[in-house]
Amino acid sequence: MDMKPIGFVKSPVSEQSDENWGRVVSEIHLDEPFEPGLQGLGKFSHITVVFFMHQATFNPSTDLIRRPQGRADMPALGIFAQRAKHRPNPIGLTAVELIGIKKMY
Repeated sequence: MDMKPIGFVKSPVSEQSDENWGRVVSEIHLDEPFEPGLQGLGKFSHITVVFFMHQATFNPSTDLIRRPQGRADMPALGIFAQRAKHRPNPIGLTAVELIGIKKMY
């Protein structure tokens, strides 16, 4: 598989977390050659973002089955039954509200 980044996310988050992402406002900086692909996107209320979690790790002995958010009151679940950052393939997918589009170049 050959995958190349087309931009990056700028976020106020400085530490890894599995919770409270609904409160985070981030910017997506698309590389200039891809800017024409944004045409018409501003008419949408939400967008789907696919991203690579470049700081995530995966250790099968601790991450394959775990309690969500490390909570003792939650049942142990397989990694594919939860939203966690430590995954066998660190590819993320999320739907986010589109607040606006600003030309950068």
